[in-house]
This record gives sequence, structure tokens and C-alpha cells, in this order.
Amino acid sequence: MGFFVAAVAAAVLLLLLRCCSCWLLMTTQSNASHVLLRNVPTSISGKFACEVSADAPTFDTSIVAADMEVVELPTQRPIITGIHSRYRLGDVVNGNCSSDYSKPAANLTWWINDIQVPPNYLRIYDIQRHLAEHLESSVLEINFVVTVHHFIKSRLKLKCSARIHEIYAQETEKVIEEDRPRILASGRSPDMNMYPFDQPGDVDEHNELFLIHSDAAAGPFAWCPIRLLLLWPSVWALGNLVGVQYVGRAER
Repeated sequence: MGFFVAAVAAAVLLLLLRCCSCWLLMTTQSNASHVLLRNVPTSISGKFACEVSADAPTFDTSIVAADMEVVELPTQRPIITGIHSRYRLGDVVNGNCSSDYSKPAANLTWWINDIQVPPNYLRIYDIQRHLAEHLESSVLEINFVVTVHHFIKSRLKLKCSARIHEIYAQETEKVIEEDRPRILASGRSPDMNMYPFDQPGDVDEHNELFLIHSDAAAGPFAWCPIRLLLLWPSVWALGNLVGVQYVGRAER
């Protein structure tokens, strides 16, 4: 069975796709089973066909068709926005992953520590169509509460990947550090300031109870030096009075 040359196959293909003068058929790189076209616009996406015919006398003909999509790839990696560099346990992570202009829009996927996130973490937006450029872009939001299992050695890796069929795949990563409470110079965490003994009013009350308990345990002679100091002015005045009276009696 003979085959038409590449020019015949290309002619059939162009006829089915409404021939456009802007396309460039690369005859030097085409053959009976391969056709190469240059400068094709995205608008020609559709059904492509190849016709194979036999020589005389049968002239059997077979046509095989398949859908083909012309793709315009993004010019840069996906962009991650809204994500901070440090988070504490219980904080809410909320950010977006956006794809650059392309045709069609890229399929976006979020990953946490190289594990694809569950659907309840995501908010999917409609494809954005940019009519002037005849291109599209996509946005995928992530939202979740940070828990202890998200951190591996105090680090959390967020990744957004963008794919278009099997011909384009790019990704962007962002590493998040765990923001732990700082330790004060005294060796106590800031949260330790909330102990009951540190609350206003509690210190005096507990000290008073301690002194009462100590007095009761020590008996009537507890805190003698302190009590002597408190009574010293009265003792001194009484001593002077007794001394004056004794001198007066001696003179008599």
C-alpha cells in the first residue's frame, strides 16, 4: 500500500481546519506520518485529521481524526501571596496561589509537606478570562488552622503546583517557621506570669496567711526582735520617767 507524501496529508489537514495564511508548513521537517506547523494561533484548536490512500486499482482511503488543543504556556511560575513567614499553633493560614496568563488556564494544586491538601482546605475561584489577550488565569485559595502535626522539626512547607496537560508543570514553595513563645531571662515563659500568686491582691493575702501561720506555730515568742523594735520608744520613755522619779527621791 502506498502513501501520499506529506504535502497531500498537510493539504487535507489544512482543508479540514479552514486554511489560514498565517500558518507556516515546515515541509522540510514533515513526512508521511508527521506534519509540523509553525505560528499557529490558539484559535485553531479543534479536530485534526490525517488521510491515507492506496494506489490503483483499489484507491482505498482511510481517515483518522483527533482533537488537538493549541496551548500558550505561562511565562512564569505560580505566585503565592498572603502567606507569612512565621505562625504559631492555632493561627489561621490564609493565602492564594495564582497562575500567570495562559491558554488554557493552569490547574493549581496546594501541598503541605509534599502531601496534597484536602478539599476542605481550599476555595476554588472561577477561571479569569482576559479578553484583550485571549488568555486565562486561575486562583486557588488555601485556608486552615495550624496544628502540631503540620510542623516537622518546627518547619512547615507550603507548595503550589501548576500544570497544563502533560506539557507544562511548574511549582513554587514557601517555608514557614514555627513561632514559639520566647523564654524570658528569668527562665520563665510569658505565659507563666498568669500564676495565681502573681495576680494583684493575691501576694499580700498569701503573705499575710504565711505570717499568721508562722506566728501561731512559733508561739508567744515569735518575732521577738521585731516586736522589741516596735515597743522601744515606749520603753525608752518609761525608763526616763522612772529615772526622774528615782533621782527626786534620792535628793529628798
